[in-house]
Amino acid sequence: MSEISIWIAVGTGGAAGAVLRGIIFRAIEQWSPMQTGGSLLAGFGSARSTLIVNVIGSFVLGAIVGRLPNPTVSASDPALAFWVTGLCGAVTTFSTLCADAIGHARRGNRTRLAVILLANTMLGIAALMLGLAMTS
Repeated sequence: MSEISIWIAVGTGGAAGAVLRGIIFRAIEQWSPMQTGGSLLAGFGSARSTLIVNVIGSFVLGAIVGRLPNPTVSASDPALAFWVTGLCGAVTTFSTLCADAIGHARRGNRTRLAVILLANTMLGIAALMLGLAMTS
């Protein structure tokens, strides 16, 4: 495969993943039960959306990697470049997780900071493992 086909695959997957992340974020932010004080995730702002897209992306990544004969993802396969680097890379968002965490830390919300970091890490790993288990 040519080098250009890899970049096209990454760019196309990344564009699709970014749009999908935007759709998911918007849907979560507009879902009224998430906004109410009685919701488990009320008061977390965009951190709840970040958590949900990170868990979804981790699950999808696990499902993709679980189908591979060799769990090492090749950077020279356009299909994997589309799904793994492009789509999953764009759906998930480490930088937004960091911004959410720092925002809560600056406001003195240390408990929320810990919850955000632990939830993203633990639920992301669990989702990836579930995806692997379902496809291996």
